[in-house]
Amino acid sequence: MIFVIILANPINNKLTTILKMSNEEQYEYYGWKADQLGFFTEWRESVALVISKDPKAERSSVGSYCYELLKKKQQESLRPQLVQAS
Repeated sequence: MIFVIILANPINNKLTTILKMSNEEQYEYYGWKADQLGFFTEWRESVALVISKDPKAERSSVGSYCYELLKKKQQESLRPQLVQAS
C-alpha cells in the first residue's frame, strides 16, 4: 500500500500530489509525529500490543490508528486545563 497526501491548490482547484510513502515510511512518520507530541513511548507500546495480537496487521495502519487514539486522548486530557485557564 502507498500512502499519498493530496492537497487542493486554491488557485486553480487542481489536486496536487505532495508526498508518496511506503508502508514503512508511513509507520516511521507516525512514530516521528508521536515523538513530536511527546507520546512516542506510549505509541510504540500500543503498536507492539496490537501487532502481537495480530501479527499479520499492516504496521502502517496500526501505527496510524494508535497515533490517532493517543492524540485524541492527549487532547482530551488538555481540555480541562484550557477551560480552567480561561
